Amino acid sequence: CQQGVHAQFDLLSGPAPQPQAEYDYSPGSFLFAKKKLMQRNHGVIIGLQRGRSTAIELGGEAHWRKISLKKPHIIGATANMEYDFSQHMVGYKAGAWMKRGRINFTYGANVGYHTDFKGRHIFTAGPAIGFRLLGLHLVNGYNFQAGDTKGEKGESGVNTLYMSLRYYFPMQNKFVWDKPTKK
Repeated sequence: CQQGVHAQFDLLSGPAPQPQAEYDYSPGSFLFAKKKLMQRNHGVIIGLQRGRSTAIELGGEAHWRKISLKKPHIIGATANMEYDFSQHMVGYKAGAWMKRGRINFTYGANVGYHTDFKGRHIFTAGPAIGFRLLGLHLVNGYNFQAGDTKGEKGESGVNTLYMSLRYYFPMQNKFVWDKPTKK
């Protein structure tokens, strides 16, 4: 027994060379790489937008979520249509948002195209911040506008500053373990 200990570590020459292991058990190796649980889902959104005028929102949304105890995040992409009842304008929007950590605060951006089908065309782009909880997403955003921004009454027809409350109905939900890659 004492000879085995002495063979493993000699005080004068340092550690004895070890036989090559069949597997690499170090924390950064391929065998013990941390796997991440990812969730992908998509569904339908319905919402109400309020600003200078009121609009209803209908569309689709997709989420990519990393589920973990440390630093979870979710990325969302949305494409929706909004209809303004008072000005009879239809808008098409596409946007993306992100949420990091445990706080349900979201931030993102939207681009859009709005028309009244009578020759007015308004292009929009702008930032949005929000709060997500239990399928509800409260979004506050600003639209920078270009195009035919003045209507018959001198109004834009598109909400410059708006607040929107959306509900997300998930249609498909998938959980996937990411695949570790060899170095």
